[in-house]
Amino acid sequence: MEKRTRQNNTRKRRKRKLKLALLALAILTGFALFAAGILDGPALMDKANRFAQYWWFPLVLVALQGLMFAVAWPGSVLYWAAGALYEPIAATGIIVLGGAGGALTAYAIARNMKQGEEHAIAKSKHFAFLERHAGFAELCALRTLPNFPHAVINYGAGILNVPLTTFIASTLIGFTVKGFLYATAIRGMANGETGALARQTMLPLAALALLFMAGAALRKKDGDDNVAT
Repeated sequence: MEKRTRQNNTRKRRKRKLKLALLALAILTGFALFAAGILDGPALMDKANRFAQYWWFPLVLVALQGLMFAVAWPGSVLYWAAGALYEPIAATGIIVLGGAGGALTAYAIARNMKQGEEHAIAKSKHFAFLERHAGFAELCALRTLPNFPHAVINYGAGILNVPLTTFIASTLIGFTVKGFLYATAIRGMANGETGALARQTMLPLAALALLFMAGAALRKKDGDDNVAT
């Protein structure tokens, strides 16, 4: 009986290690593809253009983006394809569905990680920041903040046991705002508007992120004042 228990525990440990190895391989592959220029936004846009007229292609973009976010790849590169090929409202829907689906998958993976498996993620400086700022408004801010890695939010929220409702709500808000701004700017660039991406995305997103963080800080201060009184 004791021998069988040890064997079962050994198999479970091997299975966990295999899952972690596959996840690490997927992440490293994503970074390698991105560094090689294969996951380059404009390049993907050119390749996707030939399939845009098919009804099923938006579903493919949603699925691909969800998969990429789930395994910590830079799924935001698919904003280019969605924004260039479809009107901003439709493109935003594609971005939100793919981003939220991938985020929830990554969140679920992180919730099932063991303590040792969490260590590599927890060493990230971004994770340390997330650990201090995991409230609803702060998560909205991080989602909208340009260049803050979604993988840290998705996996970090799962590791930190952020309430699912808080995670889902902030994810939907963040992807909707960021998705619409990027889709509109990329559509403008496709129509020949130079400088649209920086002007219509980076500054508004940074400003909105600051507003979310300011709101969270005021809420915390108000809470501290109430406790003090």
